[in-house]
Amino acid sequence: MKTRTEYAKRIIDYLEGIYPEPANMSQISKALRISACSLNPWMQTLVANRDVEIVEKKGKSNLYRLRRE
Repeated sequence: MKTRTEYAKRIIDYLEGIYPEPANMSQISKALRISACSLNPWMQTLVANRDVEIVEKKGKSNLYRLRRE
């Protein structure tokens, strides 16, 4: 199993690469080849730490984008 920092870095790098476009959990998991159930806790942590923000909804899915200050 990978460490938290490796997953977090991969997620942030992906979102940085597509910025300013948002992505849903399915798009992120496919791009990073991480199962959605494994990705979910990491996304929740990044949202709680305010590294990533939920910008809107598409259907029932949240759309995530890297938070820039």
